[in-house]
Amino acid sequence: MRVRILASVLSLFLLSCNPQPFPTLAPTPGTAERIAELQNHMTQKLPGCVEDLEKRFEKKWEGLEGLSVKLTDKGVDANDRRAGSTIGTTGGISISLRVQFFLSGSQELELTLCHEVVHAYFRNFTAAAAYTLIPTWFREGSAVYLAGQTQAKVLAQLFQNIEAPWTQINGLENPKHGFGDYFEDALAFEFLDLKTGALTAVLLAALNGQEVFAAIEALTGLSKVEFLEQAKQYAVEKIKQQWNEIPELLRTNALHAEDVKKSAYKVGVLEEYLKSKNVSVTPDGHFEGPLTPHEFFAFRLLANQYRLPGGHFDEANRIYQALLTQTPAYTYGGDAGSVRYEWAFLYLGHGEPAAALEQFERVYMEHLESPMLQNASTLGIARAQFDLGNFEQARRWLEPQNLADAYTADEITYRLGISYFKLCHSKGVSILKKLSKSETRGIWIDQAREALTRIAAGTLTAPGCKK
Repeated sequence: MRVRILASVLSLFLLSCNPQPFPTLAPTPGTAERIAELQNHMTQKLPGCVEDLEKRFEKKWEGLEGLSVKLTDKGVDANDRRAGSTIGTTGGISISLRVQFFLSGSQELELTLCHEVVHAYFRNFTAAAAYTLIPTWFREGSAVYLAGQTQAKVLAQLFQNIEAPWTQINGLENPKHGFGDYFEDALAFEFLDLKTGALTAVLLAALNGQEVFAAIEALTGLSKVEFLEQAKQYAVEKIKQQWNEIPELLRTNALHAEDVKKSAYKVGVLEEYLKSKNVSVTPDGHFEGPLTPHEFFAFRLLANQYRLPGGHFDEANRIYQALLTQTPAYTYGGDAGSVRYEWAFLYLGHGEPAAALEQFERVYMEHLESPMLQNASTLGIARAQFDLGNFEQARRWLEPQNLADAYTADEITYRLGISYFKLCHSKGVSILKKLSKSETRGIWIDQAREALTRIAAGTLTAPGCKK
């Protein structure tokens, strides 16, 4: 068994988390040490993942030295957001784990490793041609279920599609079924396990090369059509059951999270709910009490309400600190990058650009598993640098911005104009004049006109510039 880390993974990782044309940032302190810790953890946990499967199926993996496991810096894009992958090679089987998912805390290394080991185990005992015939839902569902990831996938489905998550269940062989449906795949195996008792026998049959639906029918008596229908119904009932266990007030708050008019009411309801559960956040930002995923979700909702205009900065700050330092986001269906992004905006809105800058930079450097979020953080960095008066840095982060969104485009143009003006460049006034002549209405257009008036009056100046 070969467990290794790419020799250049750190340097390549730093390149991948500094996409052009944006400026290059230094890594978060301790990144190299954390990568080394992940490597050690992976080395320690790998044998246990293999042994669990060998015991379940009573099939010893001979020639295990042909298994290669490595951390990789491979970039993430909209078409491939997997934390790990397993492929067959001429020299054996190779597992690759994307380091960015584990540095950010969005995925748990041991569970993901065991998930990929399930794929590797099946590849080892199944001929290459037969393995490709195993349905994707079967491969992914078995990996999720055997690795112990089912509940995390279900929670993600519940909390990210809070209105009616069961409507997202489309059936294992539906053409729309894809990467986001691992929860349904895993629930099909929970159905086989709890409702038919044939889980291990079906998996063993597949390992021995038997066609999946033929094995299911032989071992459960369910035809392909019957199994697909019953597995889907089981998933619907399971999701509905867990959805009903989420207090209605949490569901309602999640659906109307940005409704400022109802903010005070919702804060009171959430606070009362958490009080009834005997959970709280200490002054130094730690959770206290018997917390379940529902309570973590409630705290996330409450922090969102606290950070609205007129909210409670100190309370929101403590909750975000606790969520990011004490609780892995995947345990309550959350997204660590989004939580950190919200925390950064909390600081920015409270007039603490230095603290905001730290969090935006961490989103940019540590949450490569979400390219859209990483890209969004670049404007946050620009805003924080601008508010700090670091106009050269602000300019460097503003100029490469995509101006597709009209509101954001006006803001970027305004801040870029002011930055150039403060840097003693005539381009600044030209940019502001162009924006001020816009026929549309908006706060940033008004700001540009006001800035030009102040520049003409001498009340907005750029110290150090030659007149």
